[in-house]
Amino acid sequence: MRSTVTRLAVLSCVALLALAVAPAVLADDAVVITAYQGIRIGGLSLEPGSYLLRAPWSVPTRNVVTVTSPDGEKFYGFVLVIHESGNHVSSPTTRVVVNEQDGRTLQSWVVAWKDTGYTFTSAPVPPALVARARAAYPIASTAR
Repeated sequence: MRSTVTRLAVLSCVALLALAVAPAVLADDAVVITAYQGIRIGGLSLEPGSYLLRAPWSVPTRNVVTVTSPDGEKFYGFVLVIHESGNHVSSPTTRVVVNEQDGRTLQSWVVAWKDTGYTFTSAPVPPALVARARAAYPIASTAR
């Protein structure tokens, strides 16, 4: 009887911990970057300013990053990325890597503690992925 109670207590603690951690693990990846000069993110050329990059946690749209203003009111576009996960993209802090040669092109984005990274490509986003990304992100009607 005592071992059953102990097992139930341990399982309860594990379930509570899972509930506490699950929202952070399942949350969309997001980072705000500030560019002091013109910048290129995938196929987008952007003026100096601040931008919010968001990637969904869901598998069907994981290869699409949206670029908006930090408040989400202005939509700039979708960027095709290569999603990677594993220890090789582990980082204690979120970091964005810029091309060293031109200093204006984003190459990759590593999300802290999730062992997740995104490599930006200049290829256009296929229409099917654009449709999925639009459905996954409620973009303000003024932003479209």
